[in-house]
Amino acid sequence: MRIAYALLAQAAEFTPDGRLYCMSGDLESLNVQSVPVMLPMLVVLAKFIVDAPESGRPHLIRLAAFGPDNTRLPIGMETPLVPPAANAESKVGICINIANVELPAAGQYIFRLEMDNIEVARLPLFIRVALGPPSQQQIQGRLS
Repeated sequence: MRIAYALLAQAAEFTPDGRLYCMSGDLESLNVQSVPVMLPMLVVLAKFIVDAPESGRPHLIRLAAFGPDNTRLPIGMETPLVPPAANAESKVGICINIANVELPAAGQYIFRLEMDNIEVARLPLFIRVALGPPSQQQIQGRLS
């Protein structure tokens, strides 16, 4: 098995026939007013290409997340993925829904996806604290 693609999204699902419905997909950065920030939902989605001999048997999928200081976050999961048995190459998609994701600081977060203990995707998410418009006091100071 090998990965065809992986990305972060605000919401996503694969239908039983393999179609992907995705909202705010290919999420790589967020501008926020302040940190920590709480995301109500974050989805890690991936599509795998399955060779015939690898179909019909379980593969271990693992997700781990790391903060800007490379500290492991309490976000993660481990689950078996059993692609349907097939006589030819096939594809299978997964969506890992993570509710109430707290990101405590600005910087780069990494969501690492593994299959059978081998890293197959490393998805970055940059959190940037957006600067608001200048205050009236800052404007007055520039004019003086």
